[in-house]
Amino acid sequence: MSGEYAYRRRWSSVAVVFLAGTLVLVAGGLVPGTDRSPDSVKLVRSYLTAVKERKVGEALRIAKKRPSGKEASFLKAAAMSGDWEILGLEETSAYEGAESVTVTAVLGSGKVRGRTEIEVVKENGGLRIKEPFAEVEFGSTALWYVEIGGVRVPDDRLDGKYLLFPGAYRYYQGRPDLFTVAQESDLLLPGEIAAADTSEIELTSRGERAVSQAVNAYVDGCVGKNEVEVPDCTFGVGENIRRPGGYILGIEDITWKVKEYPVVAVGTTGLSITDRRRGTVELRATGAREDGPRKRITVSCEIVTSRLEAGIRPDGTISVAPQGSRRGQASPYSWETCDG
Repeated sequence: MSGEYAYRRRWSSVAVVFLAGTLVLVAGGLVPGTDRSPDSVKLVRSYLTAVKERKVGEALRIAKKRPSGKEASFLKAAAMSGDWEILGLEETSAYEGAESVTVTAVLGSGKVRGRTEIEVVKENGGLRIKEPFAEVEFGSTALWYVEIGGVRVPDDRLDGKYLLFPGAYRYYQGRPDLFTVAQESDLLLPGEIAAADTSEIELTSRGERAVSQAVNAYVDGCVGKNEVEVPDCTFGVGENIRRPGGYILGIEDITWKVKEYPVVAVGTTGLSITDRRRGTVELRATGAREDGPRKRITVSCEIVTSRLEAGIRPDGTISVAPQGSRRGQASPYSWETCDG
């Protein structure tokens, strides 16, 4: 009996080991190779994974949308960042017969977390993410372009709206030698509408010098016109000049010459320009006092820069223009600065 018992016990032990080994093998095959998630979650995961890996073509194929034109300027790998994670995906609503289901997604970038509900639509026997992109809007700033990641696009619109894949983004990098932009990174979720707050720009001392040089170049451009009315310029003269003792009438044959360039200050919001010290131009022309002979006159005129604003071009250089003119908000003007 004892021998038979020992034999059976040994056989049982082997059987347990065999079964355990079988379970381990089966379990080992199930865990990595089988995704038991709902199809909606699989779809969202595959889309977000393609985006994170910057596989633009694959992400657009899964999204079943291919936007074009200016709004799609940043749907490219150079604008995207992989510095974020998929922290959770769960189907949180699915009703029999419903035309869509909801997948709750949690994304993270550093210490920032974002949670959103993604609607997955049932159509043509398959599934589609209803709103696969985020949307960002840029307001009017002194930056004459918009920038996301490594992509920079000239922009003159008052309401520049662009589509982005979900993920972590930085809108402007700045130029440390000329200016910095107070802008934090942004974690954008599918279907989200965000605003890029880029109102505060800080110029370096080199940037301030660049603005001053741009103002001087603008003044030079106005001086070279040698016109009675100098539209959109920082100085000007009318047909008559009020001088001590009366008016000089019929101003003609004008030439301008810079006597002293202005010294300007620049604001951090919109890079508005004000005069620290006004400059002067010299006007040479012909004119006559009432009932008097025409003669050559020389008059000093102020340069007034308060209607100018500085802007940073897409190539990183600084320029100036009349306030609002770049976006079609200003009409031509001229100032009479020679009276006195």
